[in-house]
Amino acid sequence: MHLSKVRSVYIALLTVLVVLLLSLVVAPTFSRLFAGSQSSQTLATGESAEALEFMEVTVGRGDTVWKLARTYGPESMDIRKIVYIIEEENQLQSYVLHPGDKLFIPVSPAAAEGN
Repeated sequence: MHLSKVRSVYIALLTVLVVLLLSLVVAPTFSRLFAGSQSSQTLATGESAEALEFMEVTVGRGDTVWKLARTYGPESMDIRKIVYIIEEENQLQSYVLHPGDKLFIPVSPAAAEGN
């Protein structure tokens, strides 16, 4: 009788652990699938998505996402946030860029007006 109760508790704990692990894997996947790029931008920057301006940039030889973020991104924003926004906005699956690719890069409003 005592062994069956221990076994029941063990199974219940194991079930809770499996559900928690699945929620850690499944929840982020679903949130990426159903979240629009604007909500991702808001989450990443802590600012409203409307505050971001974008400029279309043609990738040149030797360009990287980080280099483009550093070159064109707003100086007031953390470089990691800029890279994240570039990845989300352009739906990049990898960091490999090819000359001639077109990317939308968040820029400061002054840079957007000058272009």
